[in-house]
Order: sequence, then structure tokens, then C-alpha cells
Amino acid sequence: MFGEKTQMVFRFAKSIKGAIDGKKRIVFACIGSDRSTGDSLGPLVGHMLSSRLRRYQEIEIVGTLKEPLHALNLDKFHQHYTASDCFVVAIDASLGRTEEVGRIVMRTGSLRPGAGVGKDIAAIGNISIYGVVNVGSALGMENMVLQCTRLGLVYEMAEEIANMIATGIYISKSSSQAYLEMLEAE
Repeated sequence: MFGEKTQMVFRFAKSIKGAIDGKKRIVFACIGSDRSTGDSLGPLVGHMLSSRLRRYQEIEIVGTLKEPLHALNLDKFHQHYTASDCFVVAIDASLGRTEEVGRIVMRTGSLRPGAGVGKDIAAIGNISIYGVVNVGSALGMENMVLQCTRLGLVYEMAEEIANMIATGIYISKSSSQAYLEMLEAE
């Protein structure tokens, strides 16, 4: 009955509902750098969410165009936000196969920032959302691929993710768990 994107909104709303009901602080870790087009997905989402979710006191956005969350400051994030009172939603760009470019994936569990470019950074997130922004390279040229990624695609994906999150937060705050389960089942 519902399309794939709508299903993702309902799944997100259901996933975040427990954190909201449990009065946990919700932290969006929008990972990436504004210095690389392909890697700017996270900071773009963070920038968009900052205005869309500003009325919710229990929600914090870390990683925006103004103050990106990237490999050089992720250790500080881990030190500050690993407390049990935080529910972390990690958002990052990813490289994939040709047929996956433009795809947005949401799953329960963490993601490993920088894994696609060979960085060894600790996993992050209770929920992870990533967008496949370009094709991975078998030649070790992932950083160049990210630099050459189309901004238009990254921006459209960021808008889609920000809309999904804002809608999911609204639905989860105004709906019961049973209602969300019913919607997800349709």
C-alpha cells in the first residue's frame, strides 16, 4: 500500500519512538566534511535538520555545514555522547555499486565512518542512515571519487533524509507504538 520511502519513514518513527518514550536524549551525528562534495551529505542533513527540529529540546544535531563532524573530531563525539541516556542516529555518505547510487539505507545498528576510504574509526549510532553518493573504486581512488561527486545528487539525498527524519520525529511524537506497528505492516 505504501511506497518504499513512506515505509522508511514509518520504520524510523517506530525505531525512534522507544527513545522518545524513554525520555532519552536523541543525537543526530551527521558525519562528513563540507570540503568534499561527496562527503558533505551528513553536514547538509545536519544543516537542514537544525532548522526543522529546533523546537524539540531533547534533540541535538551534531555535524552541520558550520561545524562538521568528521574524522578529526569524532573521538570527542564518542567521549561526550556514549552515555546510556543518548540515542544516536548516525548519518553518513557511502560509496557503492553503480546500481546503488542515489539509494538511501536505514538500518538498526551502527555504521563505521570512513570505512569506504580506508579509515579505521570506531562505529557509531543506534540507528544508521547512509546514502550511496557515488561508485566505489577498486583502485584506491575513493577520495577522488568523493571529490568528483555531483552536488545536486548529494543535496537531493540530504533533503530526502532530512524530510524523512523530520516526518518520522513528528509521527513518533504524535502516535502510539501500536499505530506505528500497524502502519509499518501495511
